Amino acid sequence: MPHFRVSTLRRVGGWDAANVTEDADLGLRLARFGYATHTIPSVTWEEAPTTLKPWIKQRTRWMKGFMVTTAVHSRRPLALLADLGPMKFLGVQLTIAGVAATALAYPVLAAMFLYTGLTGSLLAPSENSLELALLGFHVVNMIIGFSAGLATGWMGVDRRCPQRLWTTLLSLPLYWFLVGCAAWRAAWQIASAKTSDWEKTTHGVSRRRATPPQSG
Repeated sequence: MPHFRVSTLRRVGGWDAANVTEDADLGLRLARFGYATHTIPSVTWEEAPTTLKPWIKQRTRWMKGFMVTTAVHSRRPLALLADLGPMKFLGVQLTIAGVAATALAYPVLAAMFLYTGLTGSLLAPSENSLELALLGFHVVNMIIGFSAGLATGWMGVDRRCPQRLWTTLLSLPLYWFLVGCAAWRAAWQIASAKTSDWEKTTHGVSRRRATPPQSG
């Protein structure tokens, strides 16, 4: 749960009420005014969606907010660069715009790799050096991406979760594909003038306790 001083919120102009991922917009506003945000080392017991449909709707909302935040704050890119500086500007592109862009690209690239793999053209020899270079780049990029995702996921399981959950890490390719589907759904909603439509997540449906039982 984020905490802010009211005077600070007023100084940055609050947040975009039409942005369904208000934390992305507000975080960027604070950064542009020179403020820094920090994470409190604590545990959250917030309930996550337990079925696919509400999960897709939640990810659609997040992705839509990232896209809108990118579009709004990048209307004057030089001003954004001047406010943030080169390194923070790059960080914003990677963590907000980059997340949405990679989510949109993943299903397309996965389908292309699957198609070329099934048809045998993926590993077919080619005399075009540019084509070979691009293929090598994409393969290495996917290997690094999957390895990084598995490594970070394993760190979370190792530190906080039962060890039996490590098998769920093998579903990361499918998980990212579903995130990509949510991103394309978000893009469609933006194109359909549903930018500010908020699909709320229903809570109170999980059988798991909201907080762990107290010992003693």
